Amino acid sequence: MKAMWYVCVGLLMLSALLHPDRAAGQAVAESAESGAVDQASSSSTVLALPVVPLEAGSDAPPLASYIRFVRNPEGDIATDNWETLAPNPSALNGSKIQFGPGGQEILVLLQVRNESSTKGTWLLSTKRGALKDFKLAERVDDATRLLIDGNNIPQVREILQSYHGFTHAFELEPGEQREFALSFHGVYSTLFPLSIQTSATFTEERYWNVAVAAGGFLGTLTVVFIGVIFYTATGRSEFLWLGMAELILAAYIVHVPGYSFFYFLYDMGNWVYAVGIMLPCAYALFAAQFARVFLKTAVNFPRFNRLLIGMMMLWTLVILRRIYMALIGEVQDGGLLGAITVFAVATAQIVLPIMAFLAVFRLSRHYWPLLVAWGGWALYNFYTITATLGYASGLPNNWHYTGIAALLTALFASLALALHIRRVHLDKLVYERGLNRSLQKQIEIQDDAIRLEREKASAIATISDQDNLIHASGHDSQQVLMALNSIVSVTDRMKSDKLPGNLGDMLKSSASYLQDIVSTTTSCAISGFENASLIALGRFRFEELVRPIEMIYRPLFVKKQITLEVDIRSDRWLVSDRALLARVLSNLLSNSLKFTHKGSVTLSARTDGGEAIIEVRDTGAGMDPGLLDRLTGSSEGRVKIEDSEGTGFGLISSRSIIARLYGELDIESQKDIGTVIAITLPLSRVEQPEQIDSNEMNNHARGIRLLDADKMSREEFEARKDCRPCNGNVQDHKQVVPVTHDSSASLRSWVGSFANLVLIKPLWTDMLDHPAVKNLRNRAHWK
Repeated sequence: MKAMWYVCVGLLMLSALLHPDRAAGQAVAESAESGAVDQASSSSTVLALPVVPLEAGSDAPPLASYIRFVRNPEGDIATDNWETLAPNPSALNGSKIQFGPGGQEILVLLQVRNESSTKGTWLLSTKRGALKDFKLAERVDDATRLLIDGNNIPQVREILQSYHGFTHAFELEPGEQREFALSFHGVYSTLFPLSIQTSATFTEERYWNVAVAAGGFLGTLTVVFIGVIFYTATGRSEFLWLGMAELILAAYIVHVPGYSFFYFLYDMGNWVYAVGIMLPCAYALFAAQFARVFLKTAVNFPRFNRLLIGMMMLWTLVILRRIYMALIGEVQDGGLLGAITVFAVATAQIVLPIMAFLAVFRLSRHYWPLLVAWGGWALYNFYTITATLGYASGLPNNWHYTGIAALLTALFASLALALHIRRVHLDKLVYERGLNRSLQKQIEIQDDAIRLEREKASAIATISDQDNLIHASGHDSQQVLMALNSIVSVTDRMKSDKLPGNLGDMLKSSASYLQDIVSTTTSCAISGFENASLIALGRFRFEELVRPIEMIYRPLFVKKQITLEVDIRSDRWLVSDRALLARVLSNLLSNSLKFTHKGSVTLSARTDGGEAIIEVRDTGAGMDPGLLDRLTGSSEGRVKIEDSEGTGFGLISSRSIIARLYGELDIESQKDIGTVIAITLPLSRVEQPEQIDSNEMNNHARGIRLLDADKMSREEFEARKDCRPCNGNVQDHKQVVPVTHDSSASLRSWVGSFANLVLIKPLWTDMLDHPAVKNLRNRAHWK
């Protein structure tokens, strides 16, 4: 409905534009008719007014220097003597017809004379219509006649709709002289752009003013219409709020030059001034809401967002206040309410440019049209208000240019929104391209995963076959172990002097080592792909680990004429899986024996702070950097070593075992110089460990439940380990850990089917400090 109202205003303006000559001619005729009120008065003195020289067919010169005025006169120009009303009139100081701040009654005096030899017709126009208590009178031959009375509504309506301002057409004979007196009350401004023009000049100027206002009005409505289309298509509320703000601008274009007053509010001056306050506040209100949605001020500028909400409430209150005042017939507030109104209108011009400035310099440079729109609109309004209220003399001003300023404001604000949407669209395209690349990469990854899964399945099948072979060989080795144990028993019964050398000790060490191999191979085969395997934690010294392996390998080193040096520098106790460590050391010594052809191999063991360090150092062939990287990489299963029969499986499986024991295996090697392999294992931090039984250990081992496998049958153990509420104590979150003296192959195979950890007796309190036990307790705690 508002849009239709504005369109009607535009059509009315165009109709007035198409018939300016008829209106001017009608006014000339009416000025000579007797319908005007004549009041005759005698004048004993004549006002000393400068005379405006007129030439037929030409406009009058600028009138500022010819005008005389009086502020707040006491009397009526229609009935009182002009010399009495203005005994000492003042002249203007500048070229602009401005009489100071508003709120004053102004009496303007002007005298004209036709200096040409022919009769001429001119139009005396104020270029304004919204003037309170306006009157225009003329004096010819000491006779005063009231030409325009602001209280005569039919007359005011006819003049305003014909001329778009208070205008009087007059005619002078050659040499004829006439005086004019105009009085009005300036509510907010005493700007009085008075001029005397010919009909042709007046019509041309009015054509231009109407064209500028109508162009800005229709252009702004077009921008609003485009915004409505985009809102309908996208559903984005930014278009709605910006469209509402631009609709207010269209109304402002109609109101500020006076067209709303000329056609609709000619008898409602209170509404003219009310709407003049309401429109800036309404525009700021909708534009601020647009900024809140468009710029997401609640997220990007939370403090400024709260300020915006407060200002929006203030503008709303001012709008409601002006509506109320217009309804009761009041024009303006005084005191605090008046100051609040001025503050609201001023901030309506300031807040939005600040918002645009923050958006440009804190969010993105592509919001620059918003700064141009709101900053330019604020500067234009500041200029026009300064020119209108007379704060700076000589500033030219034409309120019809509001149409151009408003249209540019609407265009740049819409451009900011368009650039934002374009950027969002481009970001969306970039995102979609990235998503497509990501999907393509994901497809490639899935293809690789399928290929790797097939390779893994093939590798697992191969490893499974190898593990089965190892497992079977372990069982077959038990027969050899039984025979070897029989031989050891026979040698124990024989006298030592009948045995060559240290054959008895060597047989015992070989039997012990073979027992460890059989235990680990039959319980769970070790492979580079296996991470979850049984750990049998026992407590032993370095000597107990190293000496049996030394006795087995020393004859082999002697046979190859390689020196084997053993250096044990610590007598501390280790808590680890001795069988797995023995297997690792055997792998390492076997590799050193294979690839060392001269020099020596050193097996050393020491402690450093809270760590146990076991090193195997040789002077063998060494490895090049590429081979070393592949051996230490976790993705390699087996690595073919050039010019040798090795596969690298021993080193890779050794690293896997040491990692399972919460240690590290580091390799340093140089081609043709040698290799150093260091094993680092954790040491217990318990200063004085104590030997305790399984029941006492349970009191210390929170989060796990120790079951002594030596005190019950396997069937009873199975029943106990699966029992959750035992003896009234709920054990839901406790992990079962077997405790036993037996570290044989059959026990490890059985325990490995349901547990990853077993404690080998005798039990010591420092066993609970091992990372494997701590990890199990932590998992039980967070389960």
